[in-house]
Amino acid sequence: MPTSDPDVDKASPRPLTEVLGKERVPAKVDEYNFRQPRIFSQDQVRLLNYVHEAFARGLSVYLSNRLRTIVEVRLQAIEQLAYADYVKSCDVPSALYVTEARQTEHKAVFEVDPKFILFLLDKQLGGRGEFPEETRPVSAIEQRLMGKLLDQAYRELTSAWGEIATMQFEEVGFESNAEFVQIVPGTEPVLVARLKLMAYERSCFLNVCYPYLLLKQTLGRTGIKQWLSRSRGEMETALKNLYEKELGESEVELRIELGDAKIRLSELLSLEVGDVVPLARRATDDIDVYIGSKRFCRARLGKAGKYQAIGITEIVNQYQHDAD
Repeated sequence: MPTSDPDVDKASPRPLTEVLGKERVPAKVDEYNFRQPRIFSQDQVRLLNYVHEAFARGLSVYLSNRLRTIVEVRLQAIEQLAYADYVKSCDVPSALYVTEARQTEHKAVFEVDPKFILFLLDKQLGGRGEFPEETRPVSAIEQRLMGKLLDQAYRELTSAWGEIATMQFEEVGFESNAEFVQIVPGTEPVLVARLKLMAYERSCFLNVCYPYLLLKQTLGRTGIKQWLSRSRGEMETALKNLYEKELGESEVELRIELGDAKIRLSELLSLEVGDVVPLARRATDDIDVYIGSKRFCRARLGKAGKYQAIGITEIVNQYQHDAD
């Protein structure tokens, strides 16, 4: 029978780094949610943000004109959820307008804050436009009146989608309880665009819930490529002039670095008023000029009348900008 060597049995195992000859680099681990995988690419998310920011601007102008007061609409977030999770996030009572995208068989949901509906209708019907303290169900008459006002909101969203695809919405139903709205099975993914409405310093919400199948049909690779090519094309002259005007009036920080020096901490702590610290630069040497944290040019110190000034001697080129 073979016998085991007691010295071998008692030897401690060698570290893996000694066996391989080098330290193993830890692998990069990315989190992945198998229950709710991300199904929208970065290009699709960019496009969706673009669409709904345009929708927010158009809706803000419409509501401000309609109410004769400033109504601010902002896109807060675009979230991917399972439809069942979206239903759970809805309050009761809610104001859920079920719409159908024309030329498709898919539906979407406009969820409007009931408090905003009551405020809007009160303002439209000659009231003082006060927000109710408590949420209550929207009545049948209020549903119809609000439906007419939402027609313009649907047109604003259609216009925002216009550069990418034809997405026309038509109202087909209303519910005050999200559990009775089944546009897709509960496990199906949906995308929710959450917008914030501000009026009279009161905050409300408007959510648009799209089923994934509708967006999959709309956000095809061809449509995305067309949008990206348009967004990277030449800028319109009027828009370019506006950007140049706004940027030209922006204030930037101009900073001059006269020099630097290295001293011991003990010397730094013992500094007193009147002490002189020699710099690692002669008085005749050019100095560096910074805009923010980027080195912009080199210059010499001088005077312009009674003011201290600098004279630019060299503009740092783009490659040096990038290197800095």
